[in-house]
Amino acid sequence: MTLYDVAFGTAPDALVPFCTGVSTLSCDPGLLQGETTYYWQVTATDAAGNSGKSTIWSFTYDTTAPTLTLNSPADGAKV
Repeated sequence: MTLYDVAFGTAPDALVPFCTGVSTLSCDPGLLQGETTYYWQVTATDAAGNSGKSTIWSFTYDTTAPTLTLNSPADGAKV
């Protein structure tokens, strides 16, 4: 069985262990702070003790509401 450790944080050079020794392919970071870039890295370890690290990935949690432009119908038009 392969086990996974996930390191997570807001700076790629300061990741901290978050989910450790999990065998599922999911890890819930809980509530995230908006307008923040997060980084994570996964280490996989097989039953023989061989391990390898992924590259460091990132995403930005953007809470900005999208802008919406109504093109049709024109203002005051009846549909």
